[in-house]
Amino acid sequence: MTPTSNITFSYYQPSEYSKFRSLMQLCFSDMGGEYASEEEMTLLSDLYPRGQIMAYDNDVLIGAVISRIVPYESFNKAHTQAEILDLSRYINDAIIGNALYGLDIFVHPDYRTIKLGNTLYSKLITEFTSDNFTDFLGASRVSGYGKYKSEMSLETYVEKVRLREIKDGALSFHFYNGMVVFDVMYDFNIGDTASSGCGVAMGYTNLNYNPLQPVFSERQKQLTSLLVH
Repeated sequence: MTPTSNITFSYYQPSEYSKFRSLMQLCFSDMGGEYASEEEMTLLSDLYPRGQIMAYDNDVLIGAVISRIVPYESFNKAHTQAEILDLSRYINDAIIGNALYGLDIFVHPDYRTIKLGNTLYSKLITEFTSDNFTDFLGASRVSGYGKYKSEMSLETYVEKVRLREIKDGALSFHFYNGMVVFDVMYDFNIGDTASSGCGVAMGYTNLNYNPLQPVFSERQKQLTSLLVH
């Protein structure tokens, strides 16, 4: 595939799942086959449709970013991938949550030189800001740490990436986009062999947050529609 000027963006639709899964398999071939399920994607879309953004080149899915609503206090510290991907928590977290958690962002290898990841991230942050979430949270892979594990601690590796002494495909991206480290996680995802199972809890505060306005004003409408069906 050759990048073109025909790139468009849209919110995830359930009919896209097979394309979505194929793209995840291509982008995360080193993660032991752990991919978002069809059930998870439908639930994410039902709870916060504007947080699931797809990028297309004509009819080819070339990138995506997905997210969910969470309580800030639950995920602004060390946690595991199993905890953030526990589907039994999704609805309750969406009811009480005040922060947006970026679950994943990924781009087809042929399109990684055109800053498509940055564009997807920017579009998600636009939604995050307009829906008045208090904070943006996430967990970053440390996809290069496996090669350095015998040489340095995770804390040292993360600091070297922050100082741009080491480039890490995932973590460098998040630093570039202004996220700060909350905690390091030695047991975030044991299936991620490239990261030696490790991760980094990250985030930042919405400087435009308005305490006089509701967080995600359409929340009740979305939840009512989900529960009715």
